[in-house]
Amino acid sequence: ADDAPDLDAVSEVLARVRRAKTEAKRSQRAAVARLVVTAPPLTRAGLDSARADLVDALTLEHLDLVDGDDLDTLIELSPA
Repeated sequence: ADDAPDLDAVSEVLARVRRAKTEAKRSQRAAVARLVVTAPPLTRAGLDSARADLVDALTLEHLDLVDGDDLDTLIELSPA
């Protein structure tokens, strides 16, 4: 279906944010102030359908999904 989550992209975003938290020596429950995900339109749509799950799983305060050529992430962790 057109509104189905893109599980590969969701998994990749989860992994990138978790890696950023680990590299910053932060708890996986630590809040993310802002996550910007750039992705091709179909991938972005698949991520958008998983928005609530991403926000919950990653403790996101703000999530932006934007169209672009490749999957990319900008991760800003909340202050410790």
